[in-house]
Amino acid sequence: MKKLTVIILLILSVQITNAQDEKLKKELEKLSWDWMNAWKSKDTVLLEKLLAPEYRLLALINGQLITIPKQAWLKTAKVYIPSSFRYYDFDIRLYGNTAVVQSMFDQVATLNGQDRSGTFQITDIWVKKKIGWQVVHRQTNLKVQQQTEEAKIYDVVMKIGKAWSETNLDTLEKYIDKRYLHTDVSGQTLNRAHWMNDVKERKLKNVVYPGIEFQDIDIKVYDDIALVTGANIFSGNSIQKLRFTQVMKKENNIWKRLAFQATYSTTK
Repeated sequence: MKKLTVIILLILSVQITNAQDEKLKKELEKLSWDWMNAWKSKDTVLLEKLLAPEYRLLALINGQLITIPKQAWLKTAKVYIPSSFRYYDFDIRLYGNTAVVQSMFDQVATLNGQDRSGTFQITDIWVKKKIGWQVVHRQTNLKVQQQTEEAKIYDVVMKIGKAWSETNLDTLEKYIDKRYLHTDVSGQTLNRAHWMNDVKERKLKNVVYPGIEFQDIDIKVYDDIALVTGANIFSGNSIQKLRFTQVMKKENNIWKRLAFQATYSTTK
């Protein structure tokens, strides 16, 4: 009986440890997104908080290894202009108060006017200090010439979301397919003309939604069709979260939204 009790306690201990590790991995994943969102929005306060004083970047660019310390990285960040980015394929390993976070990273961006769009292989080292987790080291492999279809789709999804929130009709005209169907959270289905009219009415009334955020984006490409799933968070008087599915179609080398459906989400 005592032996069985010990075995049960060991199993429970392993389960608790695994649950704690998974929770910590999710936290580090979120911190990675927070870091890059701060980079995009030029939030120097958050960048100072997340980057340790000893932080350095090792970047392999065109076969040459470049070392960039924290202050130089912060200076470069001011002129590095990303229009969109996404993490995927996280692999996180925990060693006490140290974590190795590896991932893939797509971005559409420019640096001093030069294109820096492409796919990165990233390794980050995070250390837990008294003030919380800080990143002390990053190494990237950059292939400037390559941009995946997923990165192109992600960029279009971000452009449509921003254009919808700001009632930018020109951008929507470009990236919304002529056969577009939109199903909202109430189950109402709108064709392209009706959906665009709703945006036009908001524009006339000067109604915008500046607090829209994207989370959990996943993109699957099937030749010239792509399936995009994810979540939108709307901030305002109250916070609302929607789960969405989008169908994208590639025509004349441009990805356009063909269909959209959203559902309210109760998860945080």
